[in-house]
Amino acid sequence: MPVPESVTFATYPEIQGVEFLSKDHSTEKFDAHMHDCFTIGVTLEGSERFWCRGAEHIAAAGEIALLNPHEVHKGGPGSEGWWTYRMIYPSAEVINAAGIEFFKTVRRPLRFPTVIVRDPKLATGIASLQASMEQADSPLERQSLLLGVLGSLVARHSRATATPPKIERESAAIRKIREYLQANYAASIHLDDLSELSGLSPFHLLRTFRSAMGMPPHAYLRQIRVEQAKRMLAAGTSISEVALAAGFVDQSHLTRFFKRILGMTPGAYANAFRANTLKTIRA
Repeated sequence: MPVPESVTFATYPEIQGVEFLSKDHSTEKFDAHMHDCFTIGVTLEGSERFWCRGAEHIAAAGEIALLNPHEVHKGGPGSEGWWTYRMIYPSAEVINAAGIEFFKTVRRPLRFPTVIVRDPKLATGIASLQASMEQADSPLERQSLLLGVLGSLVARHSRATATPPKIERESAAIRKIREYLQANYAASIHLDDLSELSGLSPFHLLRTFRSAMGMPPHAYLRQIRVEQAKRMLAAGTSISEVALAAGFVDQSHLTRFFKRILGMTPGAYANAFRANTLKTIRA
């Protein structure tokens, strides 16, 4: 019998701007998506095959995957058909604060220039971090554990950059479309609406938007809806209310895309915030 997939998601009230995800024996395939935060992951078993920065990457056991905010990526398990991994999602503010601490003269935003890195000692630290934090007996210990790992990561693998992310260099037309989608995420939006707004023909709009953002407008809208659902779930809104308010047809529609982008159900995400402790679910 195949080993059941398990998911553990955690947040801590004393650690703002950081989320933690563990997944064992995952067979999940992820749609193209991006995060507002950094994405730091280590593969424990199996391998991950994913697309990012215009190329395919494979994160084998013991390797660390590092993605910057707003980098579109998609993928799933490698040739084994499953993989076990641990993730940390720190905000840009958390990473940049660590950078200022380690590089006293750096005031530019930090980025990770390499998608896959091999750093056995750091990989071990990331792999064991969530379990160590669960066993910690004080907020001070949890904060110390996290900053120890992030400090090492920033010191060894980050670079300051004067080049803004691609999302900040987009055309005025694409910016208008993004802002419209962000402001009207719960509405029923048609391609003609976006065409009229931007002054681009539907065909040109689709091609230009995909080139600029790494995904078509409908996928970007879905991303916005999931991010809005995360905020509402964290605030304690019921899943059924969130589904409609965020623009999904119903709760099952929300659950399907929430899991395809974030790798967990809305219920698991909400439970972690409600209890501010670890919750494990069996897929």
